[in-house]
Amino acid sequence: MKNTQNSVSGWGQFPLIQGISIYPNSPTDLVEKWKDLPYFKLPFGNRRSYGDASLLSSGLMVGSAKWNRVLAFEEGLITCEAGCTMGQILQTVVPKGWFLPVTPGTKYVTVGGAIASDIHGKDHSVSGGFSNYVLSFKLLCANGTVITCSRAENLDVFWATLAGYGLTGVILEATFRLKQIPSAYLKQTSYKVHNLTELFRLFEQKAKLSLFSVAWIDGLSKAENLGRSHLLCADWLDENELSWKNPWKIHREKSFNLPNIFQNGLLNPNAIKTFNSVYYHRQQKAAKTQILPYDAYFYPLDKIQKWHRLYGKSGFIQYQFVLPEETALYGMKTILERISTAGFGAFLGVLKKMGDTDLPYLSFPMRGYSLALDFKRERRVLAFLAELDDIVLNLGGRIYLTKDALLSAQNFEKMYPNLDKWKSVKNNIDPQNQFQSELSKRLFVQ
Repeated sequence: MKNTQNSVSGWGQFPLIQGISIYPNSPTDLVEKWKDLPYFKLPFGNRRSYGDASLLSSGLMVGSAKWNRVLAFEEGLITCEAGCTMGQILQTVVPKGWFLPVTPGTKYVTVGGAIASDIHGKDHSVSGGFSNYVLSFKLLCANGTVITCSRAENLDVFWATLAGYGLTGVILEATFRLKQIPSAYLKQTSYKVHNLTELFRLFEQKAKLSLFSVAWIDGLSKAENLGRSHLLCADWLDENELSWKNPWKIHREKSFNLPNIFQNGLLNPNAIKTFNSVYYHRQQKAAKTQILPYDAYFYPLDKIQKWHRLYGKSGFIQYQFVLPEETALYGMKTILERISTAGFGAFLGVLKKMGDTDLPYLSFPMRGYSLALDFKRERRVLAFLAELDDIVLNLGGRIYLTKDALLSAQNFEKMYPNLDKWKSVKNNIDPQNQFQSELSKRLFVQ
């Protein structure tokens, strides 16, 4: 295994660190050479987490990109190596009438990363997180042994590794349940919404009638238009309704690769304001219905490879938080008003309704609403987001660690009530703290 030393970052391109990475040819290759590797280690997949969860400057980062075999697929169960991406799995399962049980907004997440972040999607209020569908996985521990974790074996390690951010061991392969689908297409209805109060009302009236729902929010809107948005609700279509299409069409990998030539990025407050206005007003009717292939509904940004380069060399921060139902509307209004007053351009605003907290100890969701906002990184933004952290905490919410690069250890401990349970498992399975990351060094006070 050849070591590569270079500058690396998460998807947000912040922080940027100098680190050493290796890419073993197979899980077996890694296990055989484990004792010869440096002491501190961190597994990583496709680096689609935004902040510092997949980064380690003082150790060895172990990549799973070459572990992309589907090992078994039968009757809605799939077993695959941890480096398989969601896109690779879709190529295999969609033609046979199956889909991922939960999917985030990109198909380039690996299975190992999906487990480490306990990913959630546009149907969390109905389906919960990815952890609900994981049956078992093989984990390479700090001492070099490989154990099976499931709902019957090593249960504490199972729940600590799900949403464990790679800090309990290296996931080698996993088995999880899929969902059967009637076609590869969805029927989407887009509702044009004038403000945040109306959006919350429509979420309760319209979204609960659909399996999938998500809202795009104009983060720069003000006053009576605060939170103007499009609410997108969708359900799978039956193949009988698609006689004029191939009902099992799978996605193409072809996409546009944004060149790395924008030093300062293309997005500034004026450009974002213009884009948001055009995007909001492009829909003339109060409601619009269309048929979309799964790729267009779930993964619209995947059409542009390296789309994060829009923000320039300094990178960006995706700030995602969740608030409980009882404080969600007031909290979202407060935070959007603060953003609008401060004049920061939020290019992407995504609101989702969340279901109950999942079982992993560091699970992000809670029953309520989650909002994700993209900010171009600059010094004054970093201080501003620290203020928002305090607001989220005081409203009973929490920050999503997969997107985070700034949260303080003090606020983290208050936001995640099962942290002590997680630490207990971590101390048992990795007593010397061999698995580390820049995130863990920032948040997990020993």
